[in-house]
Amino acid sequence: MAFCFCSRYITISTLIYCVGFEWRFVDALYFVVVTLTTVGYGDHEALDQGEKAVTIFVVFIGVGLIGAALGCVRGETAPVRVLHRC
Repeated sequence: MAFCFCSRYITISTLIYCVGFEWRFVDALYFVVVTLTTVGYGDHEALDQGEKAVTIFVVFIGVGLIGAALGCVRGETAPVRVLHRC
């Protein structure tokens, strides 16, 4: 479920850059993935005010979404500890 939300968000964000700012699909996808994983190589960047505004929105929502998804995955895979009181 979390993977579906993240992949949909990445796809929608990529399409926003493609349609709204005329970026090539591969460049937009690369920019979105690198930005949302907070790597930020710096080889692609938002240049004008519109791109910067969209990037701020994409980052605020996306980083939280990816963090929540990773938390769900961790919750499903981590062993449950039960504390026993004597």
